[in-house]
Amino acid sequence: MDFPKSVPSVGLVDGKFVDENPVLGTPGSLIPSAWGNSVTIEVLNVIEAAGLDPSEVDLTQLLQSVRLIAQGGSGNFGTDTGAANVYTVAYAPAIPSLVNGLLVRFKAKTANTAGSTFSPNGLVAKALVGVGLGALQGGEIVANGICTVVYSVTLDKWVLLESTGGAMQVAPATKSQHAMQLGQASGRLLRTTIYINNAGTLQASVDGGAFTNASSTFTKHPDAVFAEAEVQGGGGSGGNAASTGAGNVSAGSGGAAGGWSFKRAPIASFHGATISVGAGGAAGAVAAGGTSAIGGVISAPGGQPGATGANGAATNIPFGITPGSLGTGGDINARGGMGFFALYSTTALSGKGGASKFGEGGAATSGAPTTGNSGISADSYGGGGSGAANGASVPGTTNGGAGKGGVTILKEYA
Repeated sequence: MDFPKSVPSVGLVDGKFVDENPVLGTPGSLIPSAWGNSVTIEVLNVIEAAGLDPSEVDLTQLLQSVRLIAQGGSGNFGTDTGAANVYTVAYAPAIPSLVNGLLVRFKAKTANTAGSTFSPNGLVAKALVGVGLGALQGGEIVANGICTVVYSVTLDKWVLLESTGGAMQVAPATKSQHAMQLGQASGRLLRTTIYINNAGTLQASVDGGAFTNASSTFTKHPDAVFAEAEVQGGGGSGGNAASTGAGNVSAGSGGAAGGWSFKRAPIASFHGATISVGAGGAAGAVAAGGTSAIGGVISAPGGQPGATGANGAATNIPFGITPGSLGTGGDINARGGMGFFALYSTTALSGKGGASKFGEGGAATSGAPTTGNSGISADSYGGGGSGAANGASVPGTTNGGAGKGGVTILKEYA
Protein backbone atom coordinates (compact mmCIF):
# COMPACT_ATOMS: atom_id res chain seq x y z
CA MET A 1 0.00 0.00 0.00
CA ASP A 2 1.29 3.49 -0.84
CA PHE A 3 0.08 7.02 -1.62
CA PRO A 4 -1.56 7.30 -5.08
CA LYS A 5 1.50 8.87 -6.68
CA SER A 6 0.63 7.58 -10.15
CA VAL A 7 -2.81 9.26 -10.27
CA PRO A 8 -2.72 12.43 -12.46
CA SER A 9 -3.52 15.74 -10.68
CA VAL A 10 -3.91 14.00 -7.29
CA GLY A 11 -2.27 17.00 -5.69
CA LEU A 12 0.28 15.40 -3.35
CA VAL A 13 2.81 17.71 -1.72
CA ASP A 14 6.11 16.09 -0.81
CA GLY A 15 4.38 12.81 -1.59
CA LYS A 16 1.56 13.31 0.96
CA PHE A 17 -2.04 14.62 1.03
CA VAL A 18 -2.62 18.31 1.87
CA ASP A 19 -5.75 20.35 2.70
CA GLU A 20 -7.20 23.13 0.48
CA ASN A 21 -5.86 26.60 1.45
CA PRO A 22 -8.47 29.31 0.54
CA VAL A 23 -6.13 32.11 1.65
CA LEU A 24 -3.40 31.11 -0.74
CA GLY A 25 -5.84 29.78 -3.29
CA THR A 26 -4.23 26.34 -3.36
CA PRO A 27 -6.49 23.33 -3.91
CA GLY A 28 -6.48 20.33 -1.58
CA SER A 29 -5.36 16.86 -2.65
CA LEU A 30 -7.77 14.45 -4.26
CA ILE A 31 -8.52 11.10 -2.63
CA PRO A 32 -9.33 8.78 -5.51
CA SER A 33 -11.94 6.12 -4.96
CA ALA A 34 -9.44 3.42 -6.00
CA TRP A 35 -7.08 4.51 -3.27
CA GLY A 36 -9.83 4.78 -0.66
CA ASN A 37 -11.07 1.32 -1.57
CA SER A 38 -7.54 -0.06 -1.41
CA VAL A 39 -7.00 1.29 2.09
CA THR A 40 -10.33 -0.13 3.25
CA ILE A 41 -9.64 -3.54 1.68
CA GLU A 42 -6.18 -3.68 3.28
CA VAL A 43 -7.71 -3.04 6.71
CA LEU A 44 -10.54 -5.53 6.10
CA ASN A 45 -8.00 -8.20 5.11
CA VAL A 46 -6.27 -7.79 8.48
CA ILE A 47 -9.57 -7.90 10.40
CA GLU A 48 -10.82 -10.97 8.57
CA ALA A 49 -7.44 -12.74 8.88
CA ALA A 50 -7.81 -12.36 12.64
CA GLY A 51 -11.21 -14.07 12.49
CA LEU A 52 -13.30 -10.99 13.32
CA ASP A 53 -16.46 -9.79 11.55
CA PRO A 54 -15.95 -6.23 10.18
CA SER A 55 -18.05 -3.58 11.95
CA GLU A 56 -18.72 0.02 10.91
CA VAL A 57 -19.11 1.19 14.50
CA ASP A 58 -16.22 -0.64 16.24
CA LEU A 59 -13.14 1.51 15.74
CA THR A 60 -10.82 -0.85 17.66
CA GLN A 61 -10.96 -3.81 15.27
CA LEU A 62 -7.64 -3.15 13.55
CA LEU A 63 -5.86 -3.03 16.92
CA GLN A 64 -7.66 -6.19 18.06
CA SER A 65 -6.68 -7.93 14.84
CA VAL A 66 -3.01 -7.04 15.12
CA ARG A 67 -2.94 -8.38 18.66
CA LEU A 68 -4.76 -11.59 17.76
CA ILE A 69 -2.47 -12.29 14.82
CA ALA A 70 0.59 -11.65 16.98
CA GLN A 71 -0.77 -14.00 19.66
CA GLY A 72 -1.40 -16.74 17.11
CA GLY A 73 2.11 -16.45 15.71
CA SER A 74 1.02 -17.93 12.39
CA GLY A 75 3.52 -15.84 10.51
CA ASN A 76 6.53 -17.20 12.40
CA PHE A 77 5.46 -20.86 12.69
CA GLY A 78 5.92 -23.58 10.09
CA THR A 79 6.39 -27.31 9.59
CA ASP A 80 9.79 -28.82 8.87
CA THR A 81 10.09 -30.76 5.60
CA GLY A 82 13.78 -31.62 5.76
CA ALA A 83 15.69 -34.70 6.90
CA ALA A 84 17.34 -35.62 10.18
CA ASN A 85 19.87 -32.93 11.14
CA VAL A 86 18.78 -30.78 8.16
CA TYR A 87 15.74 -28.67 9.07
CA THR A 88 13.91 -26.77 6.32
CA VAL A 89 10.73 -24.69 6.74
CA ALA A 90 8.65 -22.56 4.32
CA TYR A 91 7.07 -19.66 6.21
CA ALA A 92 4.16 -17.56 4.89
CA PRO A 93 4.81 -14.80 4.24
CA ALA A 94 8.30 -15.81 3.20
CA ILE A 95 11.29 -14.58 5.21
CA PRO A 96 13.29 -12.50 2.69
CA SER A 97 16.61 -12.37 4.55
CA LEU A 98 18.26 -13.13 7.86
CA VAL A 99 18.35 -10.28 10.37
CA ASN A 100 19.78 -10.20 13.86
CA GLY A 101 17.26 -11.40 16.48
CA LEU A 102 14.88 -13.02 13.95
CA LEU A 103 12.83 -15.50 16.00
CA VAL A 104 10.79 -18.29 14.41
CA ARG A 105 9.25 -21.61 15.46
CA PHE A 106 8.71 -24.89 13.67
CA LYS A 107 7.46 -28.42 14.18
CA ALA A 108 10.36 -30.82 13.63
CA LYS A 109 9.82 -33.73 11.25
CA THR A 110 12.67 -35.84 12.65
CA ALA A 111 14.93 -36.05 15.70
CA ASN A 112 18.52 -34.88 15.43
CA THR A 113 21.38 -37.33 15.91
CA ALA A 114 24.33 -34.93 15.65
CA GLY A 115 25.15 -31.36 14.60
CA SER A 116 22.29 -29.78 12.61
CA THR A 117 21.40 -26.90 10.29
CA PHE A 118 18.31 -24.75 9.71
CA SER A 119 17.08 -22.99 6.57
CA PRO A 120 13.89 -20.88 6.32
CA ASN A 121 12.35 -20.31 2.88
CA GLY A 122 15.32 -21.61 0.94
CA LEU A 123 17.85 -19.22 2.51
CA VAL A 124 21.39 -20.48 3.03
CA ALA A 125 21.40 -23.15 5.75
CA LYS A 126 23.13 -22.07 8.96
CA ALA A 127 24.34 -24.23 11.84
CA LEU A 128 22.11 -24.75 14.86
CA VAL A 129 23.73 -24.32 18.28
CA GLY A 130 22.35 -24.67 21.78
CA VAL A 131 21.91 -21.86 24.30
CA GLY A 132 25.38 -22.77 25.57
CA LEU A 133 26.53 -21.89 22.01
CA GLY A 134 27.93 -25.38 21.46
CA ALA A 135 27.12 -27.54 18.43
CA LEU A 136 24.18 -29.89 18.87
CA GLN A 137 25.21 -33.42 19.84
CA GLY A 138 22.00 -35.37 19.25
CA GLY A 139 18.77 -35.62 21.22
CA GLU A 140 18.20 -31.87 21.47
CA ILE A 141 15.40 -32.09 18.86
CA VAL A 142 12.78 -34.84 18.87
CA ALA A 143 10.34 -35.84 16.14
CA ASN A 144 7.18 -33.69 16.30
CA GLY A 145 8.80 -31.40 18.86
CA ILE A 146 8.09 -27.66 18.68
CA CYS A 147 11.37 -25.79 18.21
CA THR A 148 12.06 -22.11 18.86
CA VAL A 149 15.16 -20.65 17.19
CA VAL A 150 16.68 -17.18 16.94
CA TYR A 151 19.27 -15.95 14.44
CA SER A 152 22.48 -14.30 15.70
CA VAL A 153 24.31 -12.19 13.14
CA THR A 154 27.38 -12.21 15.41
CA LEU A 155 27.54 -16.00 15.37
CA ASP A 156 26.04 -16.31 11.90
CA LYS A 157 24.14 -19.25 13.39
CA TRP A 158 20.71 -20.17 14.66
CA VAL A 159 20.41 -20.63 18.44
CA LEU A 160 17.99 -23.34 19.55
CA LEU A 161 16.21 -21.73 22.50
CA GLU A 162 13.81 -24.60 23.13
CA SER A 163 12.63 -27.90 21.72
CA THR A 164 9.74 -29.61 23.46
CA GLY A 165 10.76 -33.09 24.55
CA GLY A 166 14.43 -32.55 23.67
CA ALA A 167 17.52 -32.21 25.85
CA MET A 168 18.43 -28.64 26.78
CA GLN A 169 22.00 -27.52 26.23
CA VAL A 170 23.40 -25.12 28.81
CA ALA A 171 26.64 -23.21 29.23
CA PRO A 172 29.11 -24.43 31.88
CA ALA A 173 27.96 -23.45 35.37
CA THR A 174 30.06 -20.83 37.13
CA LYS A 175 27.82 -19.94 40.08
CA SER A 176 26.04 -21.96 42.78
CA GLN A 177 22.56 -21.63 41.29
CA HIS A 178 23.50 -22.19 37.64
CA ALA A 179 22.38 -25.26 35.76
CA MET A 180 25.43 -27.41 35.12
CA GLN A 181 26.54 -29.56 32.23
CA LEU A 182 26.61 -33.34 32.65
CA GLY A 183 30.40 -33.34 32.55
CA GLN A 184 30.48 -30.99 35.54
CA ALA A 185 28.42 -33.36 37.69
CA SER A 186 31.44 -35.13 39.18
CA GLY A 187 30.77 -37.67 41.90
CA ARG A 188 27.42 -38.82 40.57
CA LEU A 189 26.71 -42.54 40.69
CA LEU A 190 26.73 -44.03 37.19
CA ARG A 191 26.21 -47.74 37.75
CA THR A 192 26.01 -50.35 40.49
CA THR A 193 26.89 -53.95 39.63
CA ILE A 194 26.38 -56.82 42.05
CA TYR A 195 28.11 -60.13 41.33
CA ILE A 196 27.13 -63.46 42.89
CA ASN A 197 28.13 -67.11 42.56
CA ASN A 198 25.12 -69.11 41.36
CA ALA A 199 26.03 -72.79 41.62
CA GLY A 200 29.50 -72.09 40.25
CA THR A 201 28.40 -69.58 37.58
CA LEU A 202 29.25 -65.90 37.89
CA GLN A 203 26.13 -63.76 37.54
CA ALA A 204 25.57 -60.03 37.80
CA SER A 205 22.73 -57.59 38.41
CA VAL A 206 23.17 -54.09 36.99
CA ASP A 207 21.27 -51.25 38.70
CA GLY A 208 18.74 -53.57 40.27
CA GLY A 209 18.06 -55.70 37.19
CA ALA A 210 17.73 -59.47 37.12
CA PHE A 211 20.85 -61.58 37.67
CA THR A 212 22.25 -62.94 34.41
CA ASN A 213 25.46 -64.72 33.45
CA ALA A 214 28.36 -62.28 33.38
CA SER A 215 31.92 -61.96 32.13
CA SER A 216 34.57 -62.33 34.79
CA THR A 217 36.51 -59.40 33.26
CA PHE A 218 35.34 -56.04 34.57
CA THR A 219 34.82 -53.34 31.93
CA LYS A 220 34.34 -49.82 33.23
CA HIS A 221 31.47 -47.48 32.39
CA PRO A 222 32.72 -45.04 29.70
CA ASP A 223 32.14 -42.01 31.95
CA ALA A 224 33.50 -43.54 35.15
CA VAL A 225 36.37 -41.82 36.96
CA PHE A 226 36.55 -43.75 40.21
CA ALA A 227 34.82 -46.66 41.91
CA GLU A 228 33.94 -48.04 45.30
CA ALA A 229 34.29 -51.81 45.58
CA GLU A 230 33.53 -54.32 48.28
CA VAL A 231 34.09 -58.05 48.38
CA GLN A 232 32.59 -60.59 50.76
CA GLY A 233 34.03 -64.10 50.95
CA GLY A 234 31.78 -67.17 51.08
CA GLY A 235 30.78 -68.67 54.41
CA GLY A 236 32.05 -72.03 55.64
CA SER A 237 29.68 -74.94 56.14
CA GLY A 238 28.73 -76.14 59.61
CA GLY A 239 30.29 -79.22 61.13
CA ASN A 240 28.55 -82.61 60.83
CA ALA A 241 27.37 -84.69 63.75
CA ALA A 242 28.59 -88.30 63.96
CA SER A 243 26.30 -91.27 64.54
CA THR A 244 25.65 -91.87 68.21
CA GLY A 245 25.24 -94.84 70.50
CA ALA A 246 22.79 -95.24 73.35
CA GLY A 247 23.26 -92.46 75.91
CA ASN A 248 25.73 -90.53 73.75
CA VAL A 249 25.38 -87.31 71.72
CA SER A 250 27.18 -85.48 68.91
CA ALA A 251 27.16 -81.90 67.61
CA GLY A 252 29.13 -79.91 65.06
CA SER A 253 30.31 -76.34 65.55
CA GLY A 254 29.24 -73.49 63.28
CA GLY A 255 31.06 -72.50 60.10
CA ALA A 256 32.77 -69.12 60.11
CA ALA A 257 31.81 -66.17 57.93
CA GLY A 258 34.02 -64.98 55.09
CA GLY A 259 36.14 -61.86 55.32
CA TRP A 260 35.11 -58.47 53.92
CA SER A 261 37.06 -55.66 52.26
CA PHE A 262 36.19 -52.21 50.91
CA LYS A 263 38.25 -49.95 48.62
CA ARG A 264 37.75 -46.63 46.86
CA ALA A 265 40.16 -46.04 43.97
CA PRO A 266 40.52 -44.59 40.45
CA ILE A 267 38.58 -46.66 37.93
CA ALA A 268 41.82 -47.71 36.24
CA SER A 269 42.58 -49.83 39.31
CA PHE A 270 39.58 -52.02 38.56
CA HIS A 271 39.21 -51.87 34.77
CA GLY A 272 40.16 -55.20 33.19
CA ALA A 273 40.47 -56.98 36.55
CA THR A 274 39.06 -60.47 37.09
CA ILE A 275 35.92 -60.61 39.20
CA SER A 276 35.53 -63.64 41.45
CA VAL A 277 32.86 -64.53 43.98
CA GLY A 278 33.45 -67.30 46.48
CA ALA A 279 30.91 -70.10 46.83
CA GLY A 280 29.60 -71.11 50.24
CA GLY A 281 30.80 -74.35 51.79
CA ALA A 282 28.40 -77.13 50.77
CA ALA A 283 26.13 -78.80 53.32
CA GLY A 284 27.71 -81.96 54.69
CA ALA A 285 31.03 -81.30 52.98
CA VAL A 286 32.56 -79.54 56.00
CA ALA A 287 34.12 -77.14 53.48
CA ALA A 288 35.51 -73.63 53.58
CA GLY A 289 33.86 -70.84 51.65
CA GLY A 290 35.51 -69.55 48.50
CA THR A 291 37.45 -66.31 48.10
CA SER A 292 35.86 -63.22 46.56
CA ALA A 293 38.23 -60.77 44.88
CA ILE A 294 38.75 -58.11 42.23
CA GLY A 295 42.00 -59.06 40.56
CA GLY A 296 44.89 -58.37 42.88
CA VAL A 297 43.28 -55.20 44.26
CA ILE A 298 41.15 -56.49 47.12
CA SER A 299 40.39 -59.95 48.41
CA ALA A 300 38.08 -61.57 50.96
CA PRO A 301 38.94 -65.19 51.89
CA GLY A 302 36.12 -67.59 52.61
CA GLY A 303 35.23 -68.66 56.13
CA GLN A 304 36.51 -71.94 57.52
CA PRO A 305 34.11 -74.83 58.17
CA GLY A 306 32.91 -75.89 61.59
CA ALA A 307 34.35 -78.95 63.30
CA THR A 308 32.58 -82.31 63.04
CA GLY A 309 31.37 -83.63 66.35
CA ALA A 310 32.30 -87.11 67.56
CA ASN A 311 30.16 -89.70 69.33
CA GLY A 312 30.55 -88.86 73.00
CA ALA A 313 29.05 -88.50 76.41
CA ALA A 314 26.94 -85.51 77.45
CA THR A 315 29.63 -83.66 79.37
CA ASN A 316 28.26 -80.10 78.93
CA ILE A 317 31.67 -79.15 77.63
CA PRO A 318 31.77 -76.72 74.63
CA PHE A 319 33.32 -78.07 71.46
CA GLY A 320 34.97 -76.21 68.59
CA ILE A 321 35.22 -72.46 67.79
CA THR A 322 36.09 -71.41 64.25
CA PRO A 323 37.52 -67.87 63.78
CA GLY A 324 36.34 -65.85 60.78
CA SER A 325 38.59 -64.85 57.87
CA LEU A 326 40.03 -61.36 57.34
CA GLY A 327 39.73 -59.33 54.13
CA THR A 328 42.87 -57.82 52.60
CA GLY A 329 43.89 -54.98 50.29
CA GLY A 330 41.08 -52.58 51.12
CA ASP A 331 40.85 -49.18 52.73
CA ILE A 332 38.76 -51.04 55.30
CA ASN A 333 39.23 -54.76 55.99
CA ALA A 334 37.03 -56.76 58.34
CA ARG A 335 37.00 -60.26 59.78
CA GLY A 336 33.94 -62.44 59.36
CA GLY A 337 32.07 -63.60 62.43
CA MET A 338 33.29 -66.75 64.17
CA GLY A 339 31.51 -70.08 63.98
CA PHE A 340 30.12 -70.79 67.48
CA PHE A 341 30.94 -73.82 69.59
CA ALA A 342 28.71 -76.86 69.97
CA LEU A 343 27.59 -78.09 73.39
CA TYR A 344 27.61 -81.76 74.37
CA SER A 345 24.65 -81.48 76.72
CA THR A 346 21.96 -84.11 77.32
CA THR A 347 20.17 -82.57 74.37
CA ALA A 348 23.12 -81.73 72.12
CA LEU A 349 23.25 -78.15 70.80
CA SER A 350 25.07 -77.32 67.58
CA GLY A 351 27.14 -74.21 66.97
CA LYS A 352 25.58 -71.17 65.25
CA GLY A 353 27.08 -70.09 61.93
CA GLY A 354 29.23 -66.95 61.86
CA ALA A 355 27.65 -63.62 60.87
CA SER A 356 28.96 -61.62 57.92
CA LYS A 357 28.66 -57.90 57.18
CA PHE A 358 25.40 -58.73 55.41
CA GLY A 359 23.69 -60.58 58.25
CA GLU A 360 23.50 -63.64 60.49
CA GLY A 361 24.72 -67.14 59.79
CA GLY A 362 22.66 -70.31 60.19
CA ALA A 363 20.86 -70.69 63.53
CA ALA A 364 21.89 -73.33 66.05
CA THR A 365 19.87 -76.54 66.29
CA SER A 366 19.39 -79.18 68.97
CA GLY A 367 19.90 -82.90 68.60
CA ALA A 368 16.87 -85.12 68.39
CA PRO A 369 17.25 -88.75 69.60
CA THR A 370 17.28 -91.44 66.90
CA THR A 371 16.97 -88.91 64.01
CA GLY A 372 19.14 -85.89 64.77
CA ASN A 373 18.76 -82.42 63.23
CA SER A 374 20.68 -81.11 60.23
CA GLY A 375 22.48 -77.79 60.46
CA ILE A 376 20.77 -74.62 59.20
CA SER A 377 22.13 -73.09 56.00
CA ALA A 378 23.05 -69.39 56.04
CA ASP A 379 20.81 -66.88 54.25
CA SER A 380 23.05 -63.80 54.37
CA TYR A 381 25.86 -63.40 51.84
CA GLY A 382 29.06 -64.77 53.35
CA GLY A 383 27.41 -66.20 56.48
CA GLY A 384 28.46 -69.56 57.90
CA GLY A 385 26.18 -72.60 58.18
CA SER A 386 25.35 -73.99 61.61
CA GLY A 387 26.46 -77.40 62.80
CA ALA A 388 24.30 -80.51 62.94
CA ALA A 389 23.23 -82.11 66.23
CA ASN A 390 22.42 -85.75 67.09
CA GLY A 391 20.77 -87.00 70.21
CA ALA A 392 21.19 -90.58 71.42
CA SER A 393 21.02 -93.57 69.10
CA VAL A 394 21.20 -91.79 65.73
CA PRO A 395 22.40 -94.45 63.27
CA GLY A 396 24.16 -92.21 60.73
CA THR A 397 26.03 -88.94 60.25
CA THR A 398 23.87 -85.80 60.10
CA ASN A 399 25.04 -82.97 57.86
CA GLY A 400 25.89 -79.44 58.93
CA GLY A 401 24.28 -76.48 57.14
CA ALA A 402 25.69 -74.84 54.02
CA GLY A 403 27.55 -71.55 54.10
CA LYS A 404 26.19 -68.77 51.92
CA GLY A 405 28.15 -67.67 48.88
CA GLY A 406 29.90 -64.32 48.92
CA VAL A 407 29.21 -61.21 46.90
CA THR A 408 31.23 -58.59 45.00
CA ILE A 409 29.82 -55.08 44.53
CA LEU A 410 31.17 -52.31 42.31
CA LYS A 411 29.77 -48.76 42.30
CA GLU A 412 31.11 -46.51 39.51
CA TYR A 413 31.12 -42.73 39.74
CA ALA A 414 31.75 -39.89 37.32
